[in-house]
Amino acid sequence: MPCPPTLARLLDRVSWARPAEEIPAWDEVSGELKPVLARQMECFAGFLEHTDSHIGRLIGALEDLGVLDDTPVCSGQAAGDDASTRRGSVITDAAATRS
Repeated sequence: MPCPPTLARLLDRVSWARPAEEIPAWDEVSGELKPVLARQMECFAGFLEHTDSHIGRLIGALEDLGVLDDTPVCSGQAAGDDASTRRGSVITDAAATRS
């Protein structure tokens, strides 16, 4: 299967997720900055691969010990960024400190 799948389409950018000036569209990023951002994406992908591998090891160990069914496993996003809800953004973090 090709990645992304042949029938996949990009979703429209949503203005409420992040202000456009904060995270510009890839086509709007300068040629000078694209290699830097591409490297950051590569590093993050490597981090996720490493994390996935070790989570798999943990789940396997719990299974081998016979305690997996009795063990709650929670997954969260440590980076603190969730563009769909603006959690983790400067705007909501600042608002949370005022309340």
